[in-house]
Amino acid sequence: MKLKSFNPEFFELLPDGVMILDVKGNILYANKALAEVVKKPRFKIIGRPCYEVIHGENCPPDFCLRSKAYKEQKACCQSMVEPHLGTRLWCYVTPIKEDDKLVGWLHIVRKLEVEDFWLHFVKKTGEIFPGLFYIVDQHFRIVFANEKFKALSNKEVIGDKCYKLLFGKETPCDFCVHEDCFKEKRHFAREIKLQADNRWYLMLSALVTTAKFNPYRIIYLLDIDAQKKAEERFKRLFEDIPVAVAISDPEGRIHMVNQAFRKLYQIPENFDVTHLKAQDFYVRKEDREKFLALLKEKGEVKQYEVEQKSLTGNPFFVEITSKLVEEDGKTYIWNILYDITPLKKIQEALLESEFLFRSLSEESPLGVVLMDEEGKITYFNPKAEKIFGYKKEEIIGRDLHLTLVPEKYHLKYKSSFKEVIKTGKSKLAGKRVELEARRKDGSVFPVEIFFNVLNLPNHRLFLGLVQDISERKKLEEERINLEKHRALELMAGGVAHDFNNLLASLMLNLDLARQFSRDEKVIEILTRSQEAIKEAQRLSQRLLLFARGDIPQPEDVSLKEFLKDIITFLLRGSSIRLHLEIPDDLPPVKMDPAHLSQIIQNLVVNAKEAMPEGGTIFIQAESLDDKVVLIIRDTGPGIPEESLPYIFEPGFTTKETGTGLGLATVKVLVERAGGEIEVNSIPGQGTTFKLVLPKGKARSKKEDIKKETFFPSASKAKILVMDDEEYLRDLLKEALSINGFSVETAKDGPEALEKYRNALSKGSPFNLVILDLTVPGGKGGLWAIEKLKEIDPNVKAILSTGYNKDIDQVLEKYPFTDVLTKPYDLEKLYSTIAKYI
Repeated sequence: MKLKSFNPEFFELLPDGVMILDVKGNILYANKALAEVVKKPRFKIIGRPCYEVIHGENCPPDFCLRSKAYKEQKACCQSMVEPHLGTRLWCYVTPIKEDDKLVGWLHIVRKLEVEDFWLHFVKKTGEIFPGLFYIVDQHFRIVFANEKFKALSNKEVIGDKCYKLLFGKETPCDFCVHEDCFKEKRHFAREIKLQADNRWYLMLSALVTTAKFNPYRIIYLLDIDAQKKAEERFKRLFEDIPVAVAISDPEGRIHMVNQAFRKLYQIPENFDVTHLKAQDFYVRKEDREKFLALLKEKGEVKQYEVEQKSLTGNPFFVEITSKLVEEDGKTYIWNILYDITPLKKIQEALLESEFLFRSLSEESPLGVVLMDEEGKITYFNPKAEKIFGYKKEEIIGRDLHLTLVPEKYHLKYKSSFKEVIKTGKSKLAGKRVELEARRKDGSVFPVEIFFNVLNLPNHRLFLGLVQDISERKKLEEERINLEKHRALELMAGGVAHDFNNLLASLMLNLDLARQFSRDEKVIEILTRSQEAIKEAQRLSQRLLLFARGDIPQPEDVSLKEFLKDIITFLLRGSSIRLHLEIPDDLPPVKMDPAHLSQIIQNLVVNAKEAMPEGGTIFIQAESLDDKVVLIIRDTGPGIPEESLPYIFEPGFTTKETGTGLGLATVKVLVERAGGEIEVNSIPGQGTTFKLVLPKGKARSKKEDIKKETFFPSASKAKILVMDDEEYLRDLLKEALSINGFSVETAKDGPEALEKYRNALSKGSPFNLVILDLTVPGGKGGLWAIEKLKEIDPNVKAILSTGYNKDIDQVLEKYPFTDVLTKPYDLEKLYSTIAKYI
């Protein structure tokens, strides 16, 4: 197009904003659509530079599209978020030439819908999640799914109903939270088993409302099938295995033992082993020190023989095989212990007489086999009969190698035995080795054999002490599997950490959008979105809880708000009446909210099920000294008097379909929080539970007042931001730069240290540093703060983290001035910075 042939009538018909610029970028013409994009009348646009109208700048910005088009001598386009206009734009620039000479520019600006941008962002986020991710609309239709989700089906999933694809149903599932998610606008987390692949998943479900008020439900599924099955198998195997097993730590504290260990060390069933130390069982202190030295040097110890004593003081010999295991940042020692006292006695007996040897061998828990120089079996004790399935009468005189050894080893073992006969020496003498053996029924199984040569006055015999180690092998295999599943738990923690980073980005972007918006409706939408992000943060904390195990995270919980929400939900659709008496000035309780929810749910659901025809649940609370007393009473049939002493015992239930774990769990959770629980019931008049819970810190009225968002005034202060995520670095830089701060960024600890050192050397130090806690594969905030403190003792550093666990210990150990927990909004960011600048 040539400038002298320009006709504006065509451009007036276009829905996109169109500008004609002179060579320097001054606006010669703007159509009606452009005036609507920039929200200014055309007479205030014509003659002004394009960068002033579009970007609010007094000179072309670094990312100026016109400069790029001039440099490349061709048309260019790009999309961007423009804070000056408070929207996302698509821009196009092409040069206008006359007689091959540049005379101006054609500039097109299109306003992008917010919904398109955020849905695109959510979909891209779903593709990088390690689990299954999909989005459904209000009608259960799948509108987006990542590739892992699509792999569940051989057909197209978009447009299909989620309940049909995942569970093979024609109607929504009974347990579905879809309707609740849309009605209550809150998030849900639960464990489900999919019919599509018959596996267990942890489902995180959240609601997202776009700018056009089109709500969508996003669902994230984390595969926990292997973990659930492995934990159950390991628990059964740990308790039932006939070998003594104990888990301790390097300081000697005992954390867990199985039944075989209790039997070996004569520990009563109801005795709490955590009160014991491993060193309590050693006869000689130096044996324990030698064991720990070997363990520290090699990471594991095999077949360590030592004399120990039982809890009652009886001495005996054990063989210990141990391994150091790292779990959740702590070191544990896994121990397998064998009572080798019979073996020791047998060895001593061999030195005394064959008669005594036979007497002891008959009672030995180990298989005892003697073989002559021709390879014939001459002795076979009762334990060997049990291990191999042969009676003594049918095996004495038979060739050991052809009878008890798998066929594939016959030639090898016969050849080795001939060499022993010839030289009189054996490489296996005096050692324990693991081999494969064969039973009478032909089955092959693992054994551990102690082999030795008995040089008697007139002949030689070969002794084998045999132990079936099938169960031990199973335990070792389960331990390996458990370590794999612990790695999965760590991955879940990593997912929650990354999720918090994404939430932080969303929270800060929404806050920035609020700064540049004057439309009250838009601000309302942004506020609702921020509330949804806060709920998503709570979901991520549950995922972290999953990653680290059931570790209580006590908070101050307001009972009035908490009980009203949860009980109303639990009683929905029933004929049960609720009578709630909670004083307005009741102090909060100090408990883990998830545990408190589980307690209330168990008690209320029990009361509800006890009154199928209807009734009333009374709930009262009062403050008493440093406790809060909570009373839950129903008008049901009550509990039989003979059952009352047992209702908190695991496995006890009065229901046909009950598990007997509900009230046992309630008691454990209450006591874990430092509280107490009592029950009183009169048949025909109902049941009353009294909970005495720890009191939290009451909030002052000032704390309840809604604070206005704090924006610091323009400042020349310098801030250094370190974060491994580029999008967070750029976002924090933009948010702080808008408010006048001078900001530099670094991707890890070494880069942050280098920039801080350079600023110091130039006499222009940073006033504040914001450090991310972790940098995958690199040096993070903890490393950085120690190095910064070395070069500047007065450094001010704020810790930024997506983890809540052990933060108090970190702040005690490292010289951070404050902490920002992701996700945080601009108010939290600015108010924290304002304390130190």
